[in-house]
Amino acid sequence: MNQSLLANSNNNASGPEPVGAMISVLYPEYFFVPVLFVFGVVGNVITIRVMASPAYRNMPVSKLLMALSLSDILVNVLVLFNQPFSRGQFGLDVLASSSAGCVVFFWAYRFSRLTSSWMVVMISCERFVAVWLHTKAKAINNTTNAYIAIGLVYGIFAVYAGYLGWCADRIVNGTCFMNIFNPETVHLARAFLATSLITYNVLPSAMLVVINALIVYKLVKMNKARNRITVGSSSSGQQLPGATSSRNRKTTVMLLSVTLAFVILVSPNAVTHLVSFVKRENVFSATDRATVLLREISQLCEQLDHSINFLLYVLSSKTFREDVLVLLKCGRVPSSVPRSTTND
Repeated sequence: MNQSLLANSNNNASGPEPVGAMISVLYPEYFFVPVLFVFGVVGNVITIRVMASPAYRNMPVSKLLMALSLSDILVNVLVLFNQPFSRGQFGLDVLASSSAGCVVFFWAYRFSRLTSSWMVVMISCERFVAVWLHTKAKAINNTTNAYIAIGLVYGIFAVYAGYLGWCADRIVNGTCFMNIFNPETVHLARAFLATSLITYNVLPSAMLVVINALIVYKLVKMNKARNRITVGSSSSGQQLPGATSSRNRKTTVMLLSVTLAFVILVSPNAVTHLVSFVKRENVFSATDRATVLLREISQLCEQLDHSINFLLYVLSSKTFREDVLVLLKCGRVPSSVPRSTTND
């Protein structure tokens, strides 16, 4: 999928696709890629419909979730054109129709993957504010700041992806490739590979682990405090207010599942890139069975990450699940149940 070609004496852009015994490793793509495409596109479209409804549109996090869904839809669409079986079906690489088309395709591919990963980080930051700075959450987590965050992520990575594509994406022997370099620029190739690894995998995952650990710690601490208050209030006959905190916790748990899935499912991709970086080889055009298997697992896990969020929302949020059912039955989500700007 990410066809990084580090030019050296043992590696060239005209290397053959895996054949013979390697074809069996590619068989799962013929089933899983189209299935994940359909599930991912349909699920993300439904998510956008729900989040754009009157019941959710005042929630700043809904803007981030819609932006995440848009990026994931784009990834799922582009993946179809960047697989060995798609070239086999068409009999040629449709991406190689023109040099400009090749560069634009991989610009969109990089852009969608990067913005998806960093939207997950933005969602975690929003939850961090909601949990740790609850009294100031409405002032910080507002629609204006959500749009600013989305604009910054889109702007930064549009330029970044465009620069990489301009420097490195080429058509070689009738095939469109990412990250084409000659022996004189191999050090630049390794720098680009390291930068891509950090911006897409390492840095977002590290931030998510730290932020989510702090969120979980705070939630556990709040739950213990709430239990103590519950015991005292029940003995005195007082009624506990806590509905807002309960909704906040439910929303946080739902979104934590998304960030956890991201960290787990992009890890094989990080390992694949590390293998390429350390061994100084083109792992994405390799033909040995072990490397091809590693590549295929990482690519399927990555596509699963861009397809599974809708399922996580449905499984972890009763409110979202009910609203999806209403949307499917009636064609719209009712606005009768008010949602807080920071809570579910």
